[in-house]
Amino acid sequence: MQLIIMAWVFYLALPFSGYLSWIILAFVVAFCVAITITVSIFKKYL
Repeated sequence: MQLIIMAWVFYLALPFSGYLSWIILAFVVAFCVAITITVSIFKKYL
């Protein structure tokens, strides 16, 4: 959830106009990578 909020704050803080969808997409990819790493670490305990 924090990555979504960070994406919105980052978008509002940009000094130039950009596409919101590209910024959200970058943060969604980062979120997916974080979830994948977390699941791979704790998978052996399940």
